[in-house]
Amino acid sequence: MNKIVEDYLVKLDQKELSNRDAFLIENGFFEKVYSETNEYSSEFPFNDNEQDKFFKKIAIEVTDDEYKKIYNSLEHKEKNSVSTLIFIIAIIIYIGGFLAGASLANAPSEYYGNTFNISVAIIYWAFAFICGSILLGLSEIIKLLHKIANK
Repeated sequence: MNKIVEDYLVKLDQKELSNRDAFLIENGFFEKVYSETNEYSSEFPFNDNEQDKFFKKIAIEVTDDEYKKIYNSLEHKEKNSVSTLIFIIAIIIYIGGFLAGASLANAPSEYYGNTFNISVAIIYWAFAFICGSILLGLSEIIKLLHKIANK
């Protein structure tokens, strides 16, 4: 094998192992290795309050199959803040549009008097439905793209 290709593949494997270890540690699959000097350092940044010692987190050894199972079971916890924000805005538009339509259609006017004006309500409700649905669809598209990108 070519030396350049071999070096690249070694770096790629190291990066993949580093990402794997970070994922395991982030999700609580780690062991604590305590400092011998019991002093804070960049190598031992965490403090165990129960034992009053500083430690570092080391990812536990797992097989490839175990890692895949862990990753797949925790995949649903991965959140996309942009998608969530757009989803919340869509819900607010649905609720706000319904309330605005009902409120403004009930407002007294010279032409209709104090009766409920259904045409005004339908305009607001349709606008809220269309805008909210577009944002809801955009939110779902972003979620799916995020899921595809993380495969």
